[in-house]
Amino acid sequence: MKHVYVCFFAFTFLVLLSQPASAIKNRCLEFNTVQTSKYVCGNGICETGEQCDDGPDNSDNEPDKCRPDCRFYGCGDGVTDTGEECDAYLTYRDPDRPNVCRNDCTLPRCGDGIVDDAAPYNEECDDGNTLGGDGCSTHCKISDATQSGVKEIRPEGGRIMLRQKPLGRKDR
Repeated sequence: MKHVYVCFFAFTFLVLLSQPASAIKNRCLEFNTVQTSKYVCGNGICETGEQCDDGPDNSDNEPDKCRPDCRFYGCGDGVTDTGEECDAYLTYRDPDRPNVCRNDCTLPRCGDGIVDDAAPYNEECDDGNTLGGDGCSTHCKISDATQSGVKEIRPEGGRIMLRQKPLGRKDR
């Protein structure tokens, strides 16, 4: 007999067909389950209002675990899960903040458009690419532009922005 399971994620849902209950492990409710009371997070039963519930295995410090508020783990929850390089939820309010985990759970890197000047990054510039010859080297160090009039370096608010100058125009 096939079972149909439904998981609700905000306004979307995912229907998992032909999956044995053991493969789902407290991730979804069986379609014909009737809920008569408010859910209790942490009881090991995935109820209405919960995305998951692994009971005592719920954790807010172990990777890839259902969280204690019965939500799925993921980027932005403060725990570095599989597929994430880092996860520091406190930095998400300012995605342009240098030297910290990015809001997509990746580490700072040359070419991401944010000047990460602290060790171990030690960037002098970051123009959002890793191309040479544009005033910011492939390793995010300030370099002379090799083409006449290509780029001009101007510090703005702690960042170094690289802007195109019209060809043939001299600095005033």
